[in-house]
Amino acid sequence: MKNFVKKSVPAVLLTLALLFSFSGRTSALAAEKGTTDAQKYNSNTYTYVVEDFSRRITGEAMTVDVDCYQMRLSLTGYGKAGKKINKVLKAVCLTDPGFVFEPAEEYAKSGYFGESSLELYNRVRSWVTYNDGKYLSVAVSGESWAGGVENTFNTGYTFSLKTGKLVPVTKVTGLSLEQIKKHISDKMTADGDEYDETSFKYLEGMKASDFRYYLNDSNTCVITFGPYELSFGGWFRTFEIKF
Repeated sequence: MKNFVKKSVPAVLLTLALLFSFSGRTSALAAEKGTTDAQKYNSNTYTYVVEDFSRRITGEAMTVDVDCYQMRLSLTGYGKAGKKINKVLKAVCLTDPGFVFEPAEEYAKSGYFGESSLELYNRVRSWVTYNDGKYLSVAVSGESWAGGVENTFNTGYTFSLKTGKLVPVTKVTGLSLEQIKKHISDKMTADGDEYDETSFKYLEGMKASDFRYYLNDSNTCVITFGPYELSFGGWFRTFEIKF
C-alpha cells in the first residue's frame, strides 16, 4: 500500500487514521451501513480505525470519484488476547487502492463508454456482532467495482476472549459437525439448481475449523462462504443456524 501511495497518489491525498468508538454487544450500525460517521457510539472497548483514500480524479475525458476506505475494529482492555485479535483483524480488513485508482486514472484520461462522470469504489468495513464476555464475533464485509464485475464479500470471525484464538463453530453452537453440515445441505437442496454435486462434496470435506461465521444476539450463527467458494457466481452466501 505504501508503494502505491508514493507512486500513484498525489500529496493532496490524506491517509486518515480516524478513531471512533462504539458501544453495546450488537452490530455497530454505522459500520454495517458502510459509513465512517460513527460519532454516535461511545465505548472504551471498541475503537474503529478508518483509513480513507477517497478522492476525485479529473482528466481530459471525464471526472472519476473514487470511494476507497477501510474500517478496522481495534480492541482495548483485553490484554494479550485482544492483541492477537487485533493482529488478525488488521490482516483481513484491507483495501487495495491500486484496484480502483489505476483504472480511475485511465478512465479520466480516455473515457468510459461515453460517460461524463463515474464512481469507482473499494470499501472494507468490520463491526462487532456479539460479545458475551467469553466469545467475540466480528463481521467483515466489503464491495469493490473498477468498471468490470462488482466484487462483494461478507464473512465472520469468532474469537475466544481468553486466548485470542478463533473458535470452531461446533464449540460455540454446541452442535455437531454432522448437524451443521446437514442444516446447510438441506438449505442448498431447497435452493435447487444453484448448487451441484461439486458443492455438496466441498461441504462434506470441510472440517469444523474451516467454517467462517459470526454470532448475533438472537442466538443465531451466520455461516459465510466467499464468492465462488461453494458454487458458481462472484457473490457471498450465508446460512443461519439457531443454537
